[in-house]
Amino acid sequence: MNFAAIKLAVGGLTPEQQRELTSVLAEPSADALQENRTAYGQAWIVTDQEHLAGAPRVSGTRIPVALILECLAAGMSVEEIVDSYPSLSLETVKGVLTQLGRELQPVVA
Repeated sequence: MNFAAIKLAVGGLTPEQQRELTSVLAEPSADALQENRTAYGQAWIVTDQEHLAGAPRVSGTRIPVALILECLAAGMSVEEIVDSYPSLSLETVKGVLTQLGRELQPVVA
């Protein structure tokens, strides 16, 4: 999965937003971890050419992952994002951020 654009969006976050993102990534609930393994029988973040021209999106929606990061960069909290996009739940956003954090972590050999 190509996350180059998402990596650029993360770089645009303020230190406070980076701390909030880090806290969300560091403390996923047990339910979020279970849903991460079972949601839609696949990962939280998916790509396919039939939806959003292959851009990474939230599984089961047409919401691009970049939109969630743009909302965070604009100062919105996770709760405000969920309130603004009814097809997202708190657990879904946390699951997306958790998966994104895992994808962006460098592999140490």
